[in-house]
Amino acid sequence: MKKQFSLIAFVLAVVFLIAGFWIYRTYIKAKLDNISVQIKEIDCQNNPQVIELVKHPEQSGIFQLELSIEGNATNNISLQIGPSSNQITSDIRIKKGEIETAYINDWYADSAYVKIESDPNTQGKLTLSYQFIGIDSE
Repeated sequence: MKKQFSLIAFVLAVVFLIAGFWIYRTYIKAKLDNISVQIKEIDCQNNPQVIELVKHPEQSGIFQLELSIEGNATNNISLQIGPSSNQITSDIRIKKGEIETAYINDWYADSAYVKIESDPNTQGKLTLSYQFIGIDSE
């Protein structure tokens, strides 16, 4: 009886491993591959700037935008984010000095526009790392 139970437990473990691997390859890996970080470098002296953030061509079903802002600036900075250069939906104000912040929000467009404004004498550089998160419609 004990030997039969061990055999059943072994077979069930193998079935669960195979099912888990199949689920990962079919569903989870496709979603993870759909997330890739893109980077834009910003010089704070160029003022104001409008930058377009665009999803990867393979992505579809966009539902979220994740934007990480790192760097430094000698003056306060204002970032305005929206689906077009004329339509702003979020306004982020960042204090001068070392900058490390993030913007994560629901997003349903294939691109986003970021307008960066600061005092004309602002020195520094920013790195915008962003990714659009989507679910394939397949």
